[in-house]
Amino acid sequence: MLCPLCKVEMRVESHTAVVGDDSPLTETQVMLVQEFFCRNPQCERYGGGCVDRVTHPVPLIRL
Repeated sequence: MLCPLCKVEMRVESHTAVVGDDSPLTETQVMLVQEFFCRNPQCERYGGGCVDRVTHPVPLIRL
């Protein structure tokens, strides 16, 4: 993915987010969250935090 301002390929960080795992009454959802950061030191968005975020649901297998 390219930075919308400077068109340089962005750096990707990812983590897993879990929702609804606090109670057996709620359905647990797992998501892979990817965050994109500009890596061009001459760009306005460099070092300013996440430029874009994409969330992918992870299917759970019931045993």
